[in-house]
Amino acid sequence: MSHVDHIAELRAELAHCLLTKRERAQLEAELRKALAARASSDRRIPTPSMPGTELNGAARF
Repeated sequence: MSHVDHIAELRAELAHCLLTKRERAQLEAELRKALAARASSDRRIPTPSMPGTELNGAARF
């Protein structure tokens, strides 16, 4: 499962499921961990520059 799919699934569970405080806390922790993993992988994989942008997202003026 991709990071995006996993994050979407966790968000859906948090939004639509009846959870105990403990279950909600576990899902929220798992979501934070998944978001951090996605951010980490996003930083490691450089993407081609689009016209007018740098790899770090800074716009050229």
